[in-house]
Amino acid sequence: MKSAFVRLVSPLVLSGALMAGTASANSLAITNLSLTGVSNGMASLQFDMSWSNSWRTSWNDNGDTVTVTNWDAVWIFAKFRQSGGLWRHAMLSSNGHVATGGAVLDVADDSGTRLGAMVYRPSEGSGAMNCNAMSLRWDFATSGLSGTNEVDVEVLGVEMVYIPEGGFYLGSGGTEINHFYRYPDSTQPFLVSNEDAIAVGSVTGSLYYAGSGDLGPIPAAFPKGYQAIYCMKYEMTQGQYADFLNLLDPTIANTYYPNVYGSSRHTILLSNIVEFVVAVSRAEGRMFTDQYGDGNEYTARPSTWYPHPGARAYTGRGGGFSHISAVYQTRTSDRSSVDANNPFASNGPSYSCRGVRSAP
Repeated sequence: MKSAFVRLVSPLVLSGALMAGTASANSLAITNLSLTGVSNGMASLQFDMSWSNSWRTSWNDNGDTVTVTNWDAVWIFAKFRQSGGLWRHAMLSSNGHVATGGAVLDVADDSGTRLGAMVYRPSEGSGAMNCNAMSLRWDFATSGLSGTNEVDVEVLGVEMVYIPEGGFYLGSGGTEINHFYRYPDSTQPFLVSNEDAIAVGSVTGSLYYAGSGDLGPIPAAFPKGYQAIYCMKYEMTQGQYADFLNLLDPTIANTYYPNVYGSSRHTILLSNIVEFVVAVSRAEGRMFTDQYGDGNEYTARPSTWYPHPGARAYTGRGGGFSHISAVYQTRTSDRSSVDANNPFASNGPSYSCRGVRSAP
């Protein structure tokens, strides 16, 4: 995740500096953040944003009967605090945003709650994206501010990939721990071909898994990963996780602090216990932990974009595992996510439950 930071000491007098970037996977950079157009409870957060190796492409699938399109994107959002208080998500306006560099800026609207936007190329192509002087229109009055004095603002971005609607298989046909399969053949992956309810159990043709227990069915209302979704392009880095912690209420951040500095290549270290500020010496390193964060705090994912990966921003312990248990409830695949308001939501760390993405 890349970010830019500016401190607003008066409505139009700016000072501050770019915060250190944390994820260089495709050189995502958000720089030159400034505040403009302050009036009637609104202000524009203007910044330059660029990233490398962007793409949008289409191809024919399923015997050339279906045209499939996918693309990469950047999820951008902002957080603010006033007079050194707690960081909060910035509410965006329904209009007044500016997309540049040939990009589309698509603000997510969850019944009037607008906490971020996807930025992506609108037509086929590939290469670097350079979006200078892009802006988000910030509804700071709705965000609870009467003005912009003594306000710190940070704009952050996470690289994403759009996964088009389509069938896929749960399970790999292997023998992983707690792997999914189509009962009774433990080497046969289970095909998810729609969003209908899925029977789980030891009945021929049902979804089942290695291990004990018998939890199900998975209701139709629970996202299976069949519908189109956005997912993070890369695994979370230690730098991203440090940013996440530093922009939380300190009492909440303490809950998610791994506190394993020096082990398993962890480089996140608590440096200010009062304000709960962490530093990271290997920002691009992968997170090696089951610790996960509340992605509603992390990425401001609106529920209408469920399952955005920010529903639970976490890193699983290992790859290709699947997991269903009475304790952690059901998680069908890593094309799905977990939501605190969903009755099948996970309440604790879980393995990443990979479904092999393959057209039926």
